[in-house]
Amino acid sequence: MPACFFDTCALVPRYRPGKFTYRVNQVFGGPKSIFVAEITMVEIVSAFGSICRKQKLPDSDFEQMNAAFFDDVANGRIQIRLITRSDMLRARHLLSLAGIVNRRNLGSSDALVAVSCRELALETHQRVMFYTRDWTLYSTLYQINAYRSALRMRFLGLGRGGITPASN
Repeated sequence: MPACFFDTCALVPRYRPGKFTYRVNQVFGGPKSIFVAEITMVEIVSAFGSICRKQKLPDSDFEQMNAAFFDDVANGRIQIRLITRSDMLRARHLLSLAGIVNRRNLGSSDALVAVSCRELALETHQRVMFYTRDWTLYSTLYQINAYRSALRMRFLGLGRGGITPASN
């Protein structure tokens, strides 16, 4: 069964209708194993709170989104990849490569998500479909062969600067 891995920002449309909800729900509707990094458990709550503050939504909307996410986790629709000490070291290396060598502003959470996804691909010996709406993360990983060769990356949006929104 193919594996899909969601960055937090790409997962949000599943719980709050928007531009990419249909596309995300199509992925969830198929026979795929869907994974997120452990840090997503915290990031998703922050994302839901941000949506509610910006859109002035009632607390009940926050609770509904939060409950729907944790239902997906509880029923096994979403599997959580625990962050290991090795993942932390790999994320530090990715941050050094991205930030110093490639001059990219990659965040620490994004590095942990990327490393967790790549480790899943290496463990399963198959390319994992990685979904994100974060252009900085997508374009950074796209430029690093170790990630581009292990992941089939999908950016939810339009490509920029000659980089396509999907890697092969």
